Amino acid sequence: MDWLPCSSHQMQLCINKALEAAPSASLLIGRCQKISNIFRNFRAADEALKAAMKSLQHKPLKMQTATVTRWNSKYYMAKRVSDLMPAVDIAFRCLSLGTTTEERRRTSELRPLLFSEEELKELKEVIGVLDPLCAFTHWATVVQHPTLPRLYPKILEILAAPCTETTETAKQLRASIEEHIKSTWHLQNPPDIALLAMFFNPACICHPIMQDSSLSDGITVLEKGKELARKVVRTLMEEKEKVKSGQSTFTKTAIATIELLSVLAVNVYEAQSKDNRTDLIAHADDPGKYWSMLPEGIETSNIKEVARWYLCIQATSAESERLFSKAGQVLSERKTNTSDRVFRDMVFYSSFKKTLKLLRLEMGGGDRSVKASTRLHLSV
Repeated sequence: MDWLPCSSHQMQLCINKALEAAPSASLLIGRCQKISNIFRNFRAADEALKAAMKSLQHKPLKMQTATVTRWNSKYYMAKRVSDLMPAVDIAFRCLSLGTTTEERRRTSELRPLLFSEEELKELKEVIGVLDPLCAFTHWATVVQHPTLPRLYPKILEILAAPCTETTETAKQLRASIEEHIKSTWHLQNPPDIALLAMFFNPACICHPIMQDSSLSDGITVLEKGKELARKVVRTLMEEKEKVKSGQSTFTKTAIATIELLSVLAVNVYEAQSKDNRTDLIAHADDPGKYWSMLPEGIETSNIKEVARWYLCIQATSAESERLFSKAGQVLSERKTNTSDRVFRDMVFYSSFKKTLKLLRLEMGGGDRSVKASTRLHLSV
């Protein structure tokens, strides 16, 4: 099986590498960081900024800072500075009237950092280039927790977005980002496991980007997926011969099941895509339901089972990392005698507290009923 890195981590690496390759964009964001530091670390500047926001009837906001360990922090920091630039200009004029040594020093530091109209336009376009990438990270780690079949269509949508930038800085950054995305996700030659996963997802066959995009050998992603499924059949036929001679570790039952699955998956998917395109589009967001609609039977149950294997491959490790961090918070030095079962229940309840609150509302009970249902679910 191919090793697949976390898509969210990879996107952050693409952003950082693209910024390194676009020095003019990096300088703009660096100036934003310096402006943010002045207003975060100097109390008089912070108070002047609050007064300026109040005079502009602006929602009171604080400057943000960029940290290495926080995803999209450069984007959020630059966007906040861009949004508050009118208030920053007013706060600068107020500080320039100050009489203390510190106020004069901070004013001299802030003066060369302020943006002209042309530089502010460049900054906003740079933020606009980063916007879909940061939205992807939020979608992948907070909103959807997508599986592998939904990853590549989303990335192709980012690359297919029209170029509306007018400044050279933003154009340079966009070109650098596209280059790093293509090289990171091997878009001209995706891993076989990714192609097979997309092959089992109805969203791919009705997605125009997936139908139009070609791989390095000139065929579409879906055609490549069908080719891989047929390749599995040929490989298993060879394994069958090895089983007969005692040279294979595969059992006859496993080979027969996967072989049957691969043949039927190709035939069923081709038939469904031609005759029931409406069903494909209707269940594009729920491929599991699409495959579960197949008639019951021994053959179709095999298809459903292996389709579930490929469709459940996670595209990001963010959720498992959150669970690991939550487990460290739950298990403290004072809870070393906690049994494995109780520890598992505590981690589950702590990690899915928001979901369980919704469940409590639907059940019409309190926390006790939710905890009881959670324990019952884990025991099953």
